[in-house]
Amino acid sequence: MKALDTDLEPADLSNGPWSDELVSAADERFDALWNAGKSQCRIAGEKTATYLNWRYLSFKEMSYGLYCLVHRSDQRLVGYIVFARTEKGAFIAELFCEDVFGSVVDDLLLGFAARMRMEGQEWVALSYLGAAAFEDRLKQLGFSPRPRARALVAYVDPDCDADLRHHIFDSENSLVFGGEMDLF
Repeated sequence: MKALDTDLEPADLSNGPWSDELVSAADERFDALWNAGKSQCRIAGEKTATYLNWRYLSFKEMSYGLYCLVHRSDQRLVGYIVFARTEKGAFIAELFCEDVFGSVVDDLLLGFAARMRMEGQEWVALSYLGAAAFEDRLKQLGFSPRPRARALVAYVDPDCDADLRHHIFDSENSLVFGGEMDLF
């Protein structure tokens, strides 16, 4: 969780290579981003426009939004966050960007946090399972781990290749967020 203190500096995207926007549906830009960046992790849930629209934006029991960073020059999608607001905060259900383990994710998360703070939210939170490098980035950005233990159940076909089975159970190969695990 990241507390959005009143002294949180707003993200200054005006001089950078991208701008931010809130959109109501995933489009072909999401497919282009997914196809270009899906090799960053060996194991990740599908993040195509069709999937995101079905999984989150057509879900009537909870209202999700999409926060996006786009290249200023050509409007190409750099990254996005699927989120749900509560009375005082916002849960990040899903995110993906060009550089999940580098500076792009920093700009994506800090831009989102600043946008939520401007809307009056007090905190931003996410649940995550995967590579420690991503968790380290979250800590550097001011996210604090919550002391929660979760059990993950995974079925792997016994006929599955032994090398693949090893990779499935190594969290360093994963990029899984709370929305994919229904963990809010």
